[in-house]
Amino acid sequence: MHIHMDLAGSLPGFERGLETVTRDGDIQGVLVLSCAANDFPFFEMNLVLRTRPFTIFGGIFPSIVYGTRRFERGTIFVGLSRALKVVVIPSLSDEEMNLRKVLGSAALDSEGMKTMMLFVDRSSPNIGSLVDELTSTFGVGMNCLGGATGSPAMPQNPCLFSNDGLLDDAAILVLLDLESGIGVSHGWESIRGPYRVTESEGNVIRTLDWKPAFEVYRDVVETHSGRRFAEEGFWGVTRSYPLGVTKTAIEKVVRDPFDSGPDGS
Repeated sequence: MHIHMDLAGSLPGFERGLETVTRDGDIQGVLVLSCAANDFPFFEMNLVLRTRPFTIFGGIFPSIVYGTRRFERGTIFVGLSRALKVVVIPSLSDEEMNLRKVLGSAALDSEGMKTMMLFVDRSSPNIGSLVDELTSTFGVGMNCLGGATGSPAMPQNPCLFSNDGLLDDAAILVLLDLESGIGVSHGWESIRGPYRVTESEGNVIRTLDWKPAFEVYRDVVETHSGRRFAEEGFWGVTRSYPLGVTKTAIEKVVRDPFDSGPDGS
């Protein structure tokens, strides 16, 4: 495994990073974790991604951590020498997408794989259905790492790296012949609730306990923080108050709200 960080967040730095971690001929693929503030030129970046002879996967995030520091600009490159399989799941918003079939095909090639990585566009609907189908298909015997990509400040921008170029409204599933462990937690604590989701559609929560979801959320957050949405804007407040979804795991699954609707959703 080879790790390199480009602090500049530029396209030339991106190309140098790929070259640095693939100098050894045994590299099977490169994991890329990049900051949204890099703002890479779309067409030039697609040319870089589509012309490389090795597998590239990863995502764009508001910030990244390297060593003990957090960065809002730059890119981390991880060269992987172990066997891997990458499955790109496009058009998550397409209701006709048969996730069970796509994931079932991936599971047929998962023998010997020990770790799963998932990167998914945070603004895509049907993320919940994707996670449920992953659990149903692969069970809990494989460690799963990854997260939602994209930035609330730029919700519609392509935010996934692949050999097909930069993608949006998609997910990238990676199966690795690599032992892994999870040594950290997200650190968020509940301040109120639980609330029952009484109406939802895709990734839109319409009501909580039969009340408009945003009204419930706004009242809780403004009371706890002393801040006002009308003064700071949606993202100015919500970045410190994600939603926690109770699952079968011990820790809540964290989801960042990125917009509110005129109907209170």
